[in-house]
Amino acid sequence: MANDSGSSSGVITAAWARVAIPSVADLIFVALLCALVVTPLSTRLLGDAGIGWHIRAGQEILATHAIPHVDPFSTQIQKPWIAWEWLYDVIVGWLDSHSGLNGVVWFTAVLIAAVFAALFHLLVQRGTNVVIALLLTLLAMSASTIHFLARPHVVSWLFTLLWFWILDSAESAAHQSNRNLRLLPLLMLIWVNVHGGFLLGFALLGIFWAGSLWTWLRLRETRIEEAYRKIAAGKRVRALTVVGLASVAASFVNPYGWHLHAHIYSYLSNRFFMEHIDEFQSPNFHGIAPKCFLLLLLTAIAALAAGVRKLTLSGILVVLFAVYAGLYASRNIPVSSILLVLLIGPIIPTFGRAGFFERMQSVDSRLRGHFWPIAATVAAF
Repeated sequence: MANDSGSSSGVITAAWARVAIPSVADLIFVALLCALVVTPLSTRLLGDAGIGWHIRAGQEILATHAIPHVDPFSTQIQKPWIAWEWLYDVIVGWLDSHSGLNGVVWFTAVLIAAVFAALFHLLVQRGTNVVIALLLTLLAMSASTIHFLARPHVVSWLFTLLWFWILDSAESAAHQSNRNLRLLPLLMLIWVNVHGGFLLGFALLGIFWAGSLWTWLRLRETRIEEAYRKIAAGKRVRALTVVGLASVAASFVNPYGWHLHAHIYSYLSNRFFMEHIDEFQSPNFHGIAPKCFLLLLLTAIAALAAGVRKLTLSGILVVLFAVYAGLYASRNIPVSSILLVLLIGPIIPTFGRAGFFERMQSVDSRLRGHFWPIAATVAAF
């Protein structure tokens, strides 16, 4: 009876510990949330004049119960306007009305903290050891501070992370993971109404589709192993095609229909905007955040030199896309950093005692209570 009681007590203690002890991802979330809410970084989140526009637009929508098609703030009568981030505007407009700018800061801080906590978790899940995953997450976080602002692009960071996770899971040959592809059109319904960065989803979808198609065309059926891989690649191509078409259709479910796509195209193809708006300029590597991005690029080059064969064609294409996007415009640095660390993390060789890292990862993976992130979010609010 004594042994049974001791065993039962041990189980209870272990179960309690899994809830009460924070994981590394939990600590990242709590630390970043606190830094963005209670330190001078909180005022930096409001360092862009665009947040005032988003708040007022959202409050106008809430007051009129209608999505605007003409600019209510312009002196020109009936001037056409597309509020392409109307859903985000409604959220921050409501928060400002009920809790002031503190509510907007809290919402942005929670989103940013969730992105980098999830980034660390996904890195470890993809086979990166805990220490390297932590260093890469901190490096990506530091590079992303260039755009730590209360603006809707922060939501696109989260959607990009989710989009990559779903597409990568489908390519990793787990049959049950293919079901997650069905989430992409549903996510697109939200993304297209929150931020114009939904185009990143189609870029990633196209890259993974091309990678699967290349695998299907390249493999031969003369060997059993390649025949199975070819069949799986063919199924993945068909699934991505269907999901891609459904996601395209979902992107038209917005208050402006195809006019939204035409507006974004005209905006991004406007040479005056691209040449005169600072965030569309190539990064200035004299700043701290761009220097962190440069260090990340050098790390990626070294990692690819040592383990490029471990990447699929889709992975290589995503790396090239991330590098080009980050060097093309400084506003792309956060998304580029997130994608780069996700891809180079698993191929960076581990030095030292592998058993120690495996034990760390094993202990960390059992801590799934997430009590502290929830408590910190509530307390910060």
